[in-house]
Amino acid sequence: MRRKPLFIVLAVMALAVVAAVKIGFFDALLVSSSFQASKERAEQGDAKAQLELGRRYYHGAGIEKDGDQALVWFLKSAEQYNPEAMRLAGLMYNNGQAAVQDPKLALRWLEAAYDASDNMAAYFIGQMYQQGEGVEKNLNTAYSWYQKGADRADSWSQWALGNLNQSGFDGHPVDLNSAVKWYRLSAKLGNELGQHEMGRMYNHGIGVEQDLGKAEMWYRRASEQGYWLASNNLAWLLATAKGSGVRNGKAALKVIEGIDLAELDDLNRAMVLDTFAAAYAEMGRFVDAVMAQEKVIALQQQIKVEPTLISESEARLHAYQQKQAWRE
Repeated sequence: MRRKPLFIVLAVMALAVVAAVKIGFFDALLVSSSFQASKERAEQGDAKAQLELGRRYYHGAGIEKDGDQALVWFLKSAEQYNPEAMRLAGLMYNNGQAAVQDPKLALRWLEAAYDASDNMAAYFIGQMYQQGEGVEKNLNTAYSWYQKGADRADSWSQWALGNLNQSGFDGHPVDLNSAVKWYRLSAKLGNELGQHEMGRMYNHGIGVEQDLGKAEMWYRRASEQGYWLASNNLAWLLATAKGSGVRNGKAALKVIEGIDLAELDDLNRAMVLDTFAAAYAEMGRFVDAVMAQEKVIALQQQIKVEPTLISESEARLHAYQQKQAWRE
């Protein structure tokens, strides 16, 4: 399958990261104490223990999952001016992960978290304005909040600034130099979305001189953090790159095998199978390549993708049937 066009990739990634980040930032490690010990300290008024207990209820760590109780304990900690608890309470009010969904309270707690030096809160406020979640959609306001977070070295806000500069918004033109600047800062702080974007920029020569070695490096860093799209694009690069400097079918197959197809929807599963086929072909395993590519086409036809995408997949199938590897 052809790599998705720039703005489609950005749109898909933006939606994906909103979902992933809103859940993922609850994933801080819980301390090793038992649930009962955490509960006793929380009931005695320990703000850190209250935050931990909220996480335990959220994850079901040592107790049955309970979003309402998670929010109760996040609020108790937040009321003692714990910045992280303020942010998590705000996210729960915004996401409706407890019985109450209240965008006004969400914004109130997120702004309080930012004022209390929780830099990441700026990203989530920006997301509310960018997506129009409980507030009037306003990309300029979103950009302003991302800028606040980015200035405090929040990698998610930096990634979001790169995204908006790359696509342009509300009369603001595309600014690839600024996009690269913010993606690079985000990537250097270890953000997998920023790393993936730097890989993509170097891969296609967007805002930078094309450099497949640097593309491989940045894709790999994001892939090693478990970001499946980076793994797919790294494997595609390794399987199909022109010239022998980067291309390595065996390495491509190793990378792509790390993606759990069961976790993907049909469209993305087809894209990953397409990469499997390219990796097999690069290794000379043309029977496997043909079988994988036939699955790609069947999935594409089932979900009725654009005819041009099916035609491109059929062209790759023909190449594999002729025992030819694919070159991007």
